[in-house]
Amino acid sequence: MRWLLGAALIACSETELSQLGKQNGGNGSAIEVSPLSLGFGVVGSDDDPVVRTFTVTSVGYATLTVESIELIGEDAASFTFLTEPESFDLEPEESADIQVVFEPAGSGEQFSQAMVNSSDVVDPSVPVNLIGDGAVPDLEINPDPLSMGATYVGCSTTNEVTLTNVGTEDLDIINVTHSGTPFSVDNLPVFPATLIPGQEMVLDLTF
Repeated sequence: MRWLLGAALIACSETELSQLGKQNGGNGSAIEVSPLSLGFGVVGSDDDPVVRTFTVTSVGYATLTVESIELIGEDAASFTFLTEPESFDLEPEESADIQVVFEPAGSGEQFSQAMVNSSDVVDPSVPVNLIGDGAVPDLEINPDPLSMGATYVGCSTTNEVTLTNVGTEDLDIINVTHSGTPFSVDNLPVFPATLIPGQEMVLDLTF
């Protein structure tokens, strides 16, 4: 009997220590973010921006401070917040919805992360994956920059510049201009000119 009582006391003590440790860890605050991935589908240049939502919830024993939510990654320019989030507090079991807008700044798959930084000691930074597909025109200029090399006075040199639509929608080129009197652009089409995806246009630049 004394052994059973001792075991019960130890079990009770371990439970209390576990709860105490959780309360002391990160001041008792804990975060839950759901979902951890948002898909925005395919969005074209003429389409309305797409809005998706993730939720931040305080699941600890104390106030959770969400210090910042920032967009990171090479394609972060394709994503914005509907309302720019500032630091805010959530009491236990309180939650906040964060709305993300996808308006592609490039063609093809666009990937970014919304990094939620909080007072949770165990998971101070929780990433939310943001995935969309941009169906937009995308101009590639090659070569860029263009080196004309050395040219004797009274002579001229001509090099080619290729404009390519590497996007997934038609690209309208309104005009091509240049600055500097030693240069001229030849072989110009009638503007506006449209390049379908994958189509290129070659211009002659003379120095």
